[in-house]
Amino acid sequence: MRSFGLEGIRKRLREHIALNEFFAAEIEKHPDFELVLDPILNFTCFRYKLVGKSEEELNELNEQLKDRLNKSGKLFLSHTKIDGKYVLRFVIGQTYVEKRHIENALELILNGFTPKN
Repeated sequence: MRSFGLEGIRKRLREHIALNEFFAAEIEKHPDFELVLDPILNFTCFRYKLVGKSEEELNELNEQLKDRLNKSGKLFLSHTKIDGKYVLRFVIGQTYVEKRHIENALELILNGFTPKN
């Protein structure tokens, strides 16, 4: 509060929400990914999906994807299970995050580290 003031905090929150909406829209466009929940403020739940894979196989692929991304040191995702689905969680919360950071994360998620069947 001291650093930014109330209006500054509001501005950052609005920016984080807008960046999250951008992130979720890009995930939704990709045929190999799906949103599991609608984006909530600065938080998106999504997962990698392949047609013809069982839920167990998809859960394993998503865990592998999370581990691969986290081990890269370039991105950190957490996970949860929703209705038995292993779900990746992306949260935008760093004070100075910019659109370029989200674009870099999307590049890693969508192209650079997609597990192969």
